[in-house]
Amino acid sequence: MSQTRMNELYRKIAYYDATYYGTGRSEISDYHYDLLYRELVELEQQYPHLVSPNSPTQRIGSDLTEGFLKYTHATPMLSITNTYSKEELEKWIHDIQKYGALSCIAELKMDGVACALHYQDGRFIRAVTRGDGTRGDCITENVRTIRTIPLQIDAPGFLEVRGEILMSYPRFHHLNKELKENGQPPMQNPRNTAAGTIKLLSPQKVARRGLDFHAYALLAEGSELSHSKNLEKLKHLGFHTVIHSEPFAKPAPLLSFCSEWERKKENHPYPIDGMVIKVDEINRYDEIGLTAKSPRWVRAYKFAPDRGITEITAIDAQVGRTGVITPVARLRPISLSGTTVQNATLHNYDEIYRLSVNVGDMVTVEKSGEIIPKVISVAEKRTTTPFELPFHCPSCHSPLVKEPHTVALRCVNTACPAQRFSFLKHFVSRAAMNIDGLGPAILEELLQRKMIETPADLFKLTKEELVPLPRMGERSASKLLKSLEKSKNAGLASLVHALGIPLVGSETARVLAAETGSLEKLMNMSCEELEKIHTVGPEIAASLFSYFSTPENKSLISELKNLGLRTEETSGKNSDTSLEGSTYVITGTLSEFTRAEAKKLLESKGARVTSSVSRSTTALIAGENSGSKYTKAESLGIPIYTETFLENLTKKTPH
Repeated sequence: MSQTRMNELYRKIAYYDATYYGTGRSEISDYHYDLLYRELVELEQQYPHLVSPNSPTQRIGSDLTEGFLKYTHATPMLSITNTYSKEELEKWIHDIQKYGALSCIAELKMDGVACALHYQDGRFIRAVTRGDGTRGDCITENVRTIRTIPLQIDAPGFLEVRGEILMSYPRFHHLNKELKENGQPPMQNPRNTAAGTIKLLSPQKVARRGLDFHAYALLAEGSELSHSKNLEKLKHLGFHTVIHSEPFAKPAPLLSFCSEWERKKENHPYPIDGMVIKVDEINRYDEIGLTAKSPRWVRAYKFAPDRGITEITAIDAQVGRTGVITPVARLRPISLSGTTVQNATLHNYDEIYRLSVNVGDMVTVEKSGEIIPKVISVAEKRTTTPFELPFHCPSCHSPLVKEPHTVALRCVNTACPAQRFSFLKHFVSRAAMNIDGLGPAILEELLQRKMIETPADLFKLTKEELVPLPRMGERSASKLLKSLEKSKNAGLASLVHALGIPLVGSETARVLAAETGSLEKLMNMSCEELEKIHTVGPEIAASLFSYFSTPENKSLISELKNLGLRTEETSGKNSDTSLEGSTYVITGTLSEFTRAEAKKLLESKGARVTSSVSRSTTALIAGENSGSKYTKAESLGIPIYTETFLENLTKKTPH
């Protein structure tokens, strides 16, 4: 039983990690994620002989993304152990005193993207994401566009500044307003938007998003005195720093500071999800030490999710892209986490019976940050009749089916309008084919006018058909057609994910693409062959085999291929526009490439190659006997790559 539960927790946590770190989306609140994680830790402590080397407790999550040069952190960017109660936090503050009389400092835990900034003799030279804690993505050119990051500071030698890349609530709401006006789907929340923005391959697009940076750590010679003094130094150098307390030796004032900000968090212009409490004396860090994943000299105190009681006014059935019916509770409006909540998920119909909930009951609703609100319990039972399951699809009225070994009700009518809409919305989404200009309103319009039925129909649209549509016009139509054409080269992983195969998310799609290399090979694999692929178990293998055995799906894939969509991985895993928006300069004598070959290779990936180094140069590729261009690139703090960079591009190694 314990091994079965541990394996189940491995799968769940791995899925949530892959979703969070790989796509920037959160499908579970931090609070509930940590409950799963803690349960796993306790089971592993109880049964150490059952611990798998691949357990999530043995590694750090990763935000590494294809399309960026990787950089190894000189000092690992480790995660922080979470606490959820003042009692736990107070115990940690007391326990840490065994290392001597120590002070602690509390600071806001900003909900953004951790990043390390590197400076050499005052010049900004590099920005690296946290990645897997050991290696991160080099996002230098994107970070240059963030106006709250100084590009020149008064500091000699090498210096590293760590902090969070953030998007403010006002900027987030303004961006969503723009997206809505352009018929595009809104962003989920500020944290995910910042994570997605900083990984865009176009610095110009990043600049328009209006990101900010708040520093929380300084790593440099002479910075080993105290954390509080380092924060003051960062302010003096021109950085925005996280809001923090004074250093205190006793728990009471630290806990008071935490309580104050837990009350005020909704009034802060940036997303915060807790507090970070650190030992102030940096010279004691080595003595206090580390665990495998996190330092012992720091703890995070996570704010509890907001809860409130309200009435369920209706329970509606929502049809997903695979036909799964999800019950959604309509609520009497209630204010939680600074927003008005009117809907909450009930997950599935078994959950309704578990909670014994029905229309008219008073329920406790929980909302954590920007995660979808959910009903967690009945506060006051006002109904006596049990909830009745729906028998027909709310969209097409076909009979619903409950499949064996699942809790889901499903509409099996592939012509169901709601399914078709949800599928198309998924197909064009950023996580799938990333087609700009096809928001829900435009898709609805195209479906109602019977201009499209399947994803293949999108690629047959003409400018003459699009221009007359509401909110379209010539310019928007041209942009949409250009985006559709560009998406044909999105790559095999994006296409497999876009097909909406049950149980196949973006991470599984990426693995399938890497392992098979072509959609044709994937389609012709047996269940046994599929199961041998890393992360593909019996359920996913059966789902893939069933999908590719359906004539309708085979026909769609054939049509997409005939329309020019790339169904093979061409010499690797990256798309052909992985360097789009970047500018390179080549200097010196290359041993494996002619200058023309190197230029052609870079341009084939979307890069621009110029003859002179300037501040707008992304990187210099230097061969033997490099001259003045090398010197100028060094003086401007521009990254300098060797010929290996070009060799990696031919192998399509993430750069």
